[in-house]
Amino acid sequence: MPTLFSCHKTMRQPLSQTTALRTFAVLSLFILGTQFCQTLVTRRISPFKPTSKPRGEGIWSEKNENDQTRSFLVPNVAETELQVQAPYPTKDSNLKPTVRIKVMTGHYYDHDYSGVTPCTTKIKSSGQTLTCEYGTEVPIEEADALWYFGPFVTGSIDPPYPNHTKIVMSLEPSSYYPQLDNPDFMNQFKFKMTYRLNSDVPLLYEVMDIRKPFEPNLPSFKDRKARVSFVNRNCDALNGRSGIVRALITAGVPVDAAGLCLRNTESLDQVDKRLEFQTHRVCLSIENSNTIDYVSEKIWDAYRNGCVPIYMGAPNAVADFLPAEDSVIMAEKYSAVGLAEEVRRVLASEAAFEGYMAWKKRPLHQLSKGYQKLLKRSEEPHSRCRMCRIIYKEKLEKEAS
Repeated sequence: MPTLFSCHKTMRQPLSQTTALRTFAVLSLFILGTQFCQTLVTRRISPFKPTSKPRGEGIWSEKNENDQTRSFLVPNVAETELQVQAPYPTKDSNLKPTVRIKVMTGHYYDHDYSGVTPCTTKIKSSGQTLTCEYGTEVPIEEADALWYFGPFVTGSIDPPYPNHTKIVMSLEPSSYYPQLDNPDFMNQFKFKMTYRLNSDVPLLYEVMDIRKPFEPNLPSFKDRKARVSFVNRNCDALNGRSGIVRALITAGVPVDAAGLCLRNTESLDQVDKRLEFQTHRVCLSIENSNTIDYVSEKIWDAYRNGCVPIYMGAPNAVADFLPAEDSVIMAEKYSAVGLAEEVRRVLASEAAFEGYMAWKKRPLHQLSKGYQKLLKRSEEPHSRCRMCRIIYKEKLEKEAS
């Protein structure tokens, strides 16, 4: 049987035209066959399958383990199923679903808005996890959206970046930053993530979940000081909370002011509010302003640490946040004299004290509807992840159009 070497030798001899043509055909087939085999080895593909899967189109629904509770919430973009008619990467695709959000301003939150944020809600069509990235280093031409900290923007966005989706974020109340209540200012942003409950992504302070175990060894009524704890750093609050404290002190109510405001104790500069609240029967949990939807950590700190809170703040706190109206002493319900009398009663009477703690022993369905909704909101993925989901939905809609 002729070999390639014998064929090569034969080609060096004078050949007839027919023999030369046959030899050329054999060599061509050999070279083509060798190249095809090398291609199969290099690319590791089957000669009987296409080299890539075509992208499919269809309805995609993003859900998580809490979907059964979503209908209980106030509907908004962040709380509805993401259903988009658009192409999606398949499982075998190297394209990972990614959202990149450029941070355009400074803020108060250290590294929270820097780097890749875990976004555990998986995209069912691809079995992949959404990669969610925030940061100042994201190139603006690669950004899917631009993020602004509302308190640090006071007028028109300059430059306006008309082709980019813009996001505004704020946990600070509009009483201190009135632009957050200005429609002309807020309309510059397509999506909002603020303390407002009607935001696209509402931002909540850490809510005390009564369904979860809390501090098991909190001091009892008898083991607590028959005094009021006051720990604050902002001494010029817009709602005049320091005036309420002064009125209590003037009325003879024993108040331990351990923070920077009205300090009358020998406490250290760095006060552990948790310990202060755990050792007192009553504590002051008054916001720095009376702004709708603005309920900070102050009330939740009191609940967790077992003191009876004196509360003043959001006008809708009882309806939309607090577990029960009888869980707090509402300062605004009383005159200065009446408030002092009620506080003295709680300081002196274990029965009065326990009356304000009774809500913790009630089943969840007997607590306020607002508090129940709040707990369901707290079960959702982190706010940064939720905003990325909204931007990803928009991104897919743009690609499909």
